[in-house]
Amino acid sequence: MSGSDSFKFGAIIKFESKEIALQWYHSEEYQSLIPLREKGMNSRFSIIG
Repeated sequence: MSGSDSFKFGAIIKFESKEIALQWYHSEEYQSLIPLREKGMNSRFSIIG
């Protein structure tokens, strides 16, 4: 979905469906936090399954 391939730590967030995961990722609330997240870390997001 987005992000860098170079990272040292990982996390898995489980959602009930792909659609719900995409709703979260594209939500106004989450999108407003992206500039803050990018200042603090490099990240990569993928949907599995």
